[in-house]
Amino acid sequence: LSADQDAFFADNMLLNYGDLAENVKGLLDAFQAKTKSTKNIGSIADMQQFVEAYPQFKKLSGDVSKHVTLLGEINRLVESQQLMEVSQVEQELACTEDHSSAVTEVLALLRKPSIADQNKLRLVMLYALRYEKEPSNRIDTFCDMLGADARQAVSQMLAHCGAAVRSGDLFSNKTWLAATKKSLQRNIKGVQNVYTQHSPYLAQTLDALLKGTLTETQYPHLGSEPPTAGAKRRAPVEVIVFMVGGVTYEESRYVSEMNTANPGVRVLLGGTTIHNSASFLEEVKRLPSAGGGAAPPPPQ
Repeated sequence: LSADQDAFFADNMLLNYGDLAENVKGLLDAFQAKTKSTKNIGSIADMQQFVEAYPQFKKLSGDVSKHVTLLGEINRLVESQQLMEVSQVEQELACTEDHSSAVTEVLALLRKPSIADQNKLRLVMLYALRYEKEPSNRIDTFCDMLGADARQAVSQMLAHCGAAVRSGDLFSNKTWLAATKKSLQRNIKGVQNVYTQHSPYLAQTLDALLKGTLTETQYPHLGSEPPTAGAKRRAPVEVIVFMVGGVTYEESRYVSEMNTANPGVRVLLGGTTIHNSASFLEEVKRLPSAGGGAAPPPPQ
């Protein structure tokens, strides 16, 4: 897939699953109108059957038939692994402070044999990161349900990324003011899609940078004269962000959308790697253990 050679991919590469499916169906609807076809298309399976039944569609649409096939495979994975249900709980863990509901939702998914072990581990890690300081947290219980390897991974995650070692306010819950502000923003703006509530922490950092309000104690800088007393520092128009440890696809999407929304600003994002959840979990497992010893190397 290449955005330079595939116009459909270029237009849709940053969309979520639901919006992508709608756009693919829109293309098929347009072709139906041209061919005066009356076949009803109500599902991704219908899309695939339509493409197979109309060879001329492939010729007319170029790469779109490829995306119908890819969408079909994505749909198969989403349904077989129950990813919509998993994703909803992940979003709630990341965006909502509600320990009682979190326990109920995570526990229900951990008890389902159809949920993949890797997805269960990801849920427990998110729960642990948010609720490690909650006196009644169920981290031990959840780790017992997943086994020794998962317990070790959760322990390493908290040792290296837990509340005691990270700076900033990752969940916007360190102060009453931050929690209230987040709640008000959520209620005022509304949540159109429960599966896309989360915004990366990088968004807060870049927003503060472009407003000239980035905390200088956490982000010292070189060059340019300091502002006069009471005045904000002039916001930059060219920004390079390099993430040691890797960037995520969500962060890449956010930076792309930010560049589009701010024509006078250019943000360039880079990192030591691009992570998905699988590669990140593998990296966590290779971190030194909580006891200080190095984790065993991965099998060759």
